[in-house]
Amino acid sequence: MKKAIVLLLIFKLQFSFAQTDNFNFDFEDWDESTMINDSVMFYHDPFIKKPYRGFPMGWTGISTNGVHRTTDAYKGKYAIIVHMWYALVPGHIALGSCNLGPSQFDIKECRNKINLRPINLRGVYKYINKGDSAIILMNFYKKENNVLKNISTVHHRFPPKSEYTNFDIPITYNDTTTKIDSFNLQIITWNNKSCQLPMSGYCEFLYLDDLSFEYNSTDVNDFTSREIVPLFYPNPANDKIIISSDKRIDSISICSTTTTNIFSYTNLLNNEIDISYLPKGLYIIKLYHENGNIQTSKFVKI
Repeated sequence: MKKAIVLLLIFKLQFSFAQTDNFNFDFEDWDESTMINDSVMFYHDPFIKKPYRGFPMGWTGISTNGVHRTTDAYKGKYAIIVHMWYALVPGHIALGSCNLGPSQFDIKECRNKINLRPINLRGVYKYINKGDSAIILMNFYKKENNVLKNISTVHHRFPPKSEYTNFDIPITYNDTTTKIDSFNLQIITWNNKSCQLPMSGYCEFLYLDDLSFEYNSTDVNDFTSREIVPLFYPNPANDKIIISSDKRIDSISICSTTTTNIFSYTNLLNNEIDISYLPKGLYIIKLYHENGNIQTSKFVKI
């Protein structure tokens, strides 16, 4: 998977930063058990480069027919294509492990944990189509007393583009004080007319690559304001650190003390974090526990 790359800092009315989350937003990792070589189906559609039908790791779809991996990527090795299939069926994929109905997601259960409140979703796309219905849909939630409260809903429609183009989707909240703890993200392509391409029955091709959330700098201040306690070893560290907490951990975030770059990790293997790609320096690490507690410490990358 691509190493975490933080987008350029921007200055608007407020200082902000981009976080590289561990959501497979660069579409580099794919579930090989779902992959099918689809070159025959795309014989008459040669603009699709090395198409393999399947799901990226960490994502769920109704059918692999509407999702393809391509080497026509903006960065790295792969990008994702979501498209209509069998001439009339929408392409539809969601982030996370979702319960599937006969034709749709149980989307409220298809949620992903998140520690900070993003203000934008950024990335690159191109949309080769005959319609105008390539959509990203996001919902942000807070669960209190077993009641799921929707804090924000974002609906973005992509205009046609034949070349990779940057996009920036603002995220606004109907409650400015409640912290969020989860979100879902869906990618959908649709056209009320059937596909006309020969053989494949595919159309409405939405390419996406290198997605990332952008955050307000006030979250950085909150990030560095907690009590410092020992949580891991070794320190200093070179290539990896091992978490020594005996409590169940949902996710981990690492922040440089000299920049506003934040890196997030979930699904740790053997409680180890690969830090080999981080520049040398002093970092703050936060552990988010299942019970809602947050622990903070520092380490030196050498």
